[in-house]
Amino acid sequence: MLTAFGTISTKLDAKNRLKIPARFKDLISEYRKLYFYKGLNGTYYLDVPPVWKKTIARIKSKANRFNPKFAVFEQHFFNSAFDLNVDDHGRVVLSQHIMDLLKLQPGGDLVVQGVGDGLALYAKSEFDNILKTSEDTYESVAADLFAEEDNSNNHPNIETV
Repeated sequence: MLTAFGTISTKLDAKNRLKIPARFKDLISEYRKLYFYKGLNGTYYLDVPPVWKKTIARIKSKANRFNPKFAVFEQHFFNSAFDLNVDDHGRVVLSQHIMDLLKLQPGGDLVVQGVGDGLALYAKSEFDNILKTSEDTYESVAADLFAEEDNSNNHPNIETV
């Protein structure tokens, strides 16, 4: 599977259709359906079917409907989960519910970001706010995520020889 990265600003058309930016066409080209759902910190995702299946499998592995935390998660996750058909022009229609979740107005500015094996969607104003408010924590979060047990200063993507 291809790796998606980069950030593209775009606009919805008059019918609230998102044309998947050319940069990400290869990621979705073999699929006629994408899956939209809520992530964390104002992030919403568009996944291709194999990634969606992995996400659902992971949720099922944690499922415990008698756990109040899982119940809250399940309510929010599935309230925002939709399958979206990709038309012959590489567009998906965003329903009013999705527009409301994204805090988007018709014809609004949207950010599409490649996030490895999928896409993240944001209203432009929300994306700018998220970047601005999280800038101070980025380095400490990255350090925590990629810390090695031996506390070496190796780059997280470079293997030592």
